[in-house]
Amino acid sequence: MAKSEKAVITLPAFPMSAITRAVAQGMDGVIDAMNVVGERQAGIASAVHGAFMKYTDALIVSGNVPSNESGKRLIRAAVMEKYDQAMNEDDEFASAVHSGMIGDTLKRETVSQYATGVMLAYFAKVAWNPRAANAENDGGIVRPDWWKAAQAARSESVKAARAAKATKPGKVAKVTADDLNKTLTAALGAIRALHGDKVADATVDALTSTLPGFKVTA
Repeated sequence: MAKSEKAVITLPAFPMSAITRAVAQGMDGVIDAMNVVGERQAGIASAVHGAFMKYTDALIVSGNVPSNESGKRLIRAAVMEKYDQAMNEDDEFASAVHSGMIGDTLKRETVSQYATGVMLAYFAKVAWNPRAANAENDGGIVRPDWWKAAQAARSESVKAARAAKATKPGKVAKVTADDLNKTLTAALGAIRALHGDKVADATVDALTSTLPGFKVTA
């Protein structure tokens, strides 16, 4: 009997090289004038947005990514793995990102948001734009019903976990009569040292009369 083979989904390669080239060109030479900084940041942002548009278009043409949670993970991995690879292997690129000289366009959180926009644009079969991942009432792409359902399920799961943690009883330590006697005996020693025999003896009398089974332990 032939073994069943798991289908392998091949995604178009994310054009990270176009972004790193744009960054290298934008950071070429010494930037010492704010208008030049602004122009170069705008040029880099344009290249980044163009790369995301190109990638989304390629995904839509390929059409082989499933419209479900698995598809979301595949697209995010395709984008973020390329980004992380560039950050780890291209010192000039990483330095430009960390320095802030190219603005926020290539900060990890921004790229992650853009990746979410790619997912939404792919599932809706529309062009990507920088605001694609925004809320629907803020220019974002409408989430498909299965996306909303999964999001609601995750939210309920988090709420349930928090509620369970809040109501979970704390662990009660088991204390024996002998343990209690030893603790009180030690306390009596401190009382005797600080306040004298009279106070300590009165405390022993009070404990003996009110606490069944109490006895000073050596």
